[in-house]
Parts: sequence; C-alpha cells; structure tokens
Amino acid sequence: MSSVVAQPLFSFGLRTGVRNSVSFCDENTVVFPCGNTCVCYNTSRRSQRFIPGSEKSQGMHALAISPNRRYLAVSECGERASITVFDLQHEQGRKRKVLTAGESSAEEFVCMAFSHDSKYLIGQTGGPDWTLIFWLWEKQKVLATVKTSTSHNPVSQVSFNPHNNTQLCVSGGGVLKLFRYSEGTLKQSSSPKVESIFFLCHSWVTEERVIAGTDSGRLLVFESGDLRREINTSGQETDRSEVSKLQLPGCTRADLSVGERQNQRCCSDSQHDRCSPTGRAVTTPDKSKTCLPSEVGLWKSHSKHKPEESCVAALQTQEAQHGLSNSNLKSLQNIIQEIELLRGSRERHAEEAMLSNGRLEQELWSSRETVAALEDCNRTLKREQVGMRRKVEEARQALLNGLGKVKELEAKANHVPVLQRHILQLESELLDY
Repeated sequence: MSSVVAQPLFSFGLRTGVRNSVSFCDENTVVFPCGNTCVCYNTSRRSQRFIPGSEKSQGMHALAISPNRRYLAVSECGERASITVFDLQHEQGRKRKVLTAGESSAEEFVCMAFSHDSKYLIGQTGGPDWTLIFWLWEKQKVLATVKTSTSHNPVSQVSFNPHNNTQLCVSGGGVLKLFRYSEGTLKQSSSPKVESIFFLCHSWVTEERVIAGTDSGRLLVFESGDLRREINTSGQETDRSEVSKLQLPGCTRADLSVGERQNQRCCSDSQHDRCSPTGRAVTTPDKSKTCLPSEVGLWKSHSKHKPEESCVAALQTQEAQHGLSNSNLKSLQNIIQEIELLRGSRERHAEEAMLSNGRLEQELWSSRETVAALEDCNRTLKREQVGMRRKVEEARQALLNGLGKVKELEAKANHVPVLQRHILQLESELLDY
C-alpha cells in the first residue's frame, strides 16, 4: 500500500520580530516569513511556494534580498549562528550556500545586507561579540571581520555604499560608524559622537552622504561622517554650518556665553537708548545715562528688544534669523528634491530590473523547452543505437556461421584430388577388362 504525503498548499500569518520581513522578489511576488518557512506569494496568480528553514533552527531572525532580486539570505538562530542563501529563480528555492560565524560564539545574525552587485554579503552577529563579517559569499570566503559595538549599544542595521562596495555603514542604539575595506581588513573611517541617540534606520543618499532616522522622529544628515543637518518631523531644520550667522557683530562665541552668564542689560528698557552696531554705548543728547561699555556681546539683552525700539542689533538679529529661515527652507527643499530624484531613479532601476527579469524568465523557459526537446532526441537516438547494436550482433553471428560453412567446404574440397585419382584408376581398369 502506497503511503500518503501531505504537501503545503497555503499558509496564513506573518512571523514577527524578523528584520526586513517583507520584500518583493519580482513584480508580482512577495517574500515573507511564516513560522519557520519563507513564503513566496504570487499576487497575480494568488498562489504560494515555500522555502523551508533548517531542521535544527530555533527561528528566523532576519531576511535580506539581493539588489538583482535573485538571492534571498535567511538568518536563523541556533547553537551556532548561520545564514542560508537561496536561489529564488529555482522553482523550489534551491539552497546555494550556508555561511557561519566561524569561531564566534554568537547564536544569531541580527541583520544582513548584499552589495549593490550582489557579489558580497555582510552579516552582523549579536551578543556577546557584535562582530561584522564581510563575505565573498559565492565562495564562502570571509574577507574581513571587525567588532562594531557592545551589548549596551545594539546594532540594528548594516548596509553597503551603493556606489562603493568597500564602504559600509553600521547603525543602532548610540552607534553610527562608517568602515572601509582595505588590504584584507575593515578600518573605521568615521564615528561621530552619537552615544545618546538611538538610530532606527539609515540610507545612503550619495556616495558621501547618509541620512539616519532616530526614535525621536529626527533625520540626521551626515556627510563624510560629519553631522551637517538636522531635520525634525515638523519640517524645521538646523544647519550646523550656519550657526555662526546668529552671532552679534563684533562678538565671538565666548563673548555670547559671558553675556548670558552675567545677564546684564545693555540698554535701559525705559530709556530705549540706542546701541551702535559695534556693541559700544552711545549717549543720547538729552540723557545723562549711558549704556555699559559692551565689548562683550550680550545676547539676551538684545534679544528682548524689538525692531521698532531702534536697536540696531535687534534689527540685524531679525534679518539674520529671517535669512536663516530662508536658507533652511531652501536647504530642506534641496534635500526633498534630492530624495525625489533618488526615489525616481530607484523606481526606474526597479522597472529596468523587472523588465530584464521578465526577459530572463522568457529565455529561461525557452531554454528549458529546448533542453526538453534535446532530451527527447537523445532518448530516441539511444533507442536507435540499441537496435543497431542488436542488428550488428545478429550480422556478426551470421558471418561466423558463414565462415564455419566455408571451412567445411574447404575441407571437402581437399578430398577432390584423391577422388579424381581414384576415378582415373577405375577408368583404366575398366579399359583393361
């Protein structure tokens, strides 16, 4: 009696706690974890195919799909951390490579990322090591490793620079670091002081610029590892390169801080004495009181004056603030334009990739049909070859039989001369009688 085997047909639900849990592998297919299995759901045909996890796996922790949408990397927890790379173009999701953390005692990879050309893979192990591993994954070769953080500052995302496979970015709780691969090692190229900031995500905008999002809803713009801009969710922006525009004429940062501590007044609120642009006191013709000599800029006193009170510093401060808001608005608009351009280019690249993927699928199906036809021809030729061999064997046997008969005839022919002499003798004897 034949045994009955149950096959999965459809799966419901989504496994939570998996990094990058939902991704498109082509125009119509979504990949997501469900239980200990990755489900490839075709939205047009409404069908599913399944990529099972390892038997000894304790659960999936992260997914990563390659930029060419062909390979899927799955991080699984266990006695030893491992990453399995699957080929999504294969009907059953064929397993290509299994990558491990080597001698590390880590039990999981918390996040992963493919390079832009899909040749390299980086994986960030969890505690206690928190080691970043750089693979040439198709050859299962570890190119470099580096310790990125500690358990007090967990890493949540790693990525390749899309313009340079040797430059990496690592972000997480109180950590944002840039690394560069050179001469077989990963060297830290930049580490801004962000110990008090919890980063949720980051993205490369240009070859040197990275935008990182925080748990407080801020966007921090880093360029070459230095903090350049800060944008909050309300649209306000602080440009670190323009802070110097807030200083009073003739005053330094130290002067402003001294003025804040002393909290002195440069001008009398009741007298409204005028202050010169250099910050020195000016005496009015009908007043005996004068302002204090203010070689030191007093920010707070000027900030309380209104422009209509004839305070030149207040007027200049208002102009500076107005200019700053305009510059901030322009810089914000520039960033939005850059993001829109980047989004448009990514959509175009995605469309091109999907079109090329469709062409490759058509070529693959035609190649499969050609291979099937060639296999049929091969089977036919094999059958004909067997028939030819059988006929050749029959001909060989017939030839051997013919040779045997020829030998018999030769033996009989050897007796003919003797018979001829005997006949001649008999004829002579008959003549004698």
